[in-house]
Amino acid sequence: MSRKGLFAALTLVAMIGLPGTPCFSAVGSDDLAKFAYTVNGFKADMRFRAPTSLAVDQNSNLVYVCDLEDRVISAFSLQGSAKFRIGGKGELEDPVAIAVDRNGNLYVSERRARKIKIFDSRNNPFGEIDLAEVEESGKVQPGRLTVTRDGEIVVVDQANQQILVFDKQRKLKLKFGKIGDRPGEFRTIEDVAADRQGRIYVVDSSGIPVQVFDKTGAYISRIGSRSEVDGLLQPVALATDRFDQLWVVDSVEHNIRIYDRIGFLLRTFGEYGMTERSLFYPIDVDVDSLGRVYVLERGSRRMQVFELASPYQPIPRSR
Repeated sequence: MSRKGLFAALTLVAMIGLPGTPCFSAVGSDDLAKFAYTVNGFKADMRFRAPTSLAVDQNSNLVYVCDLEDRVISAFSLQGSAKFRIGGKGELEDPVAIAVDRNGNLYVSERRARKIKIFDSRNNPFGEIDLAEVEESGKVQPGRLTVTRDGEIVVVDQANQQILVFDKQRKLKLKFGKIGDRPGEFRTIEDVAADRQGRIYVVDSSGIPVQVFDKTGAYISRIGSRSEVDGLLQPVALATDRFDQLWVVDSVEHNIRIYDRIGFLLRTFGEYGMTERSLFYPIDVDVDSLGRVYVLERGSRRMQVFELASPYQPIPRSR
């Protein structure tokens, strides 16, 4: 069956609700995880309009969702209850991505303003990084970002296809990358993440799928291929978990591929559809230390949450 045909079938089942119809699982043929809940917006009449990014803050037991069109960051409990919103009163201009550090500070990437705005754990403005001052040309376009365990801020510069790393004092420490197809070069950087060892992972939707760098920006290795059989066709986001496993979102394949730290593909998570437990153009993912998986979908404009097996353990290699 074609994807269009499968999608039509899924939609029809969701509308008719035939008795005895099995649920469509987002975890493939085995029980990697179970569906927990869905969040479609801050309230019933305040649905997400253009969700772009999410971030989990276990320090405050919150998960944040960034909505570009509404220019707000919505905060929910880890059980899905609406808590508060940042923005809506001119505090944010065009938030495109968010990240949280170990102290619960929230970092918001603003594209047009070319700034990283920072809010403390009580949602008060805490400072900012003016990226227009970083490059002499002034042509910087911030995208996704992450904060390392050491408190360094790693930002995607989409205009120059490079990675910017700021120290704890928010001073530019290093930058690496340029346009190209070779290792250490990028075509369309989509996201960045860091593991517990400080390694930096960069996702490229049209170049090398995932590249790995050390703390100094030196190239280490690549992960994934562009094979239509088992590769990454359009990777757009990634996250690392407590075991340094890598969760890579493939928007075109409507799934998430899980790799170990050396790049071995462990599992594929998700399938095409708009029903619960299916994924429709996923755009971001995060995993908390308890094994909950948070998936943001651009197509369905929702966040779905899944729970991995308890106790949460590394995913074993398949034989």
